[in-house]
Amino acid sequence: MSFFRVPKDKLIDFLDETDSGVDTTQNKPEILKEVEKKEIEFSEYSKWSKKKESSRQSKPEPQEEQQPDYVKQDKTLVRMTAKYTNFTIKGTRFTQTHPFVVMSTEDASFLVDNRDGFEYATKEDAKEYYGDK
Repeated sequence: MSFFRVPKDKLIDFLDETDSGVDTTQNKPEILKEVEKKEIEFSEYSKWSKKKESSRQSKPEPQEEQQPDYVKQDKTLVRMTAKYTNFTIKGTRFTQTHPFVVMSTEDASFLVDNRDGFEYATKEDAKEYYGDK
């Protein structure tokens, strides 16, 4: 093979990283002439390229951590003050023995605004109810 088939950006990376002394600001034909004058072997590029590829494969690319929707949502503590035995809304269950529930802020707002017997609560309210465990 020859340097002719190597993309210019990869050729420039190779020449810059190997301190070849070739002026990489020129166009590709000029760079190739200089490579030929300096007698840089294609086998050197092949070794460099394989080394680069193996280092890329050994380092997994960092991926943005995907969080479930319930983790991304803002959470709010709500207390059931009504005397219902139990109450379930959108999969969230309140009972007489466990009247405090952490739920999405959106759902909490809907519940407190539209149903009697529910109010926003604080951590201190929950600690006081359950005891300081």
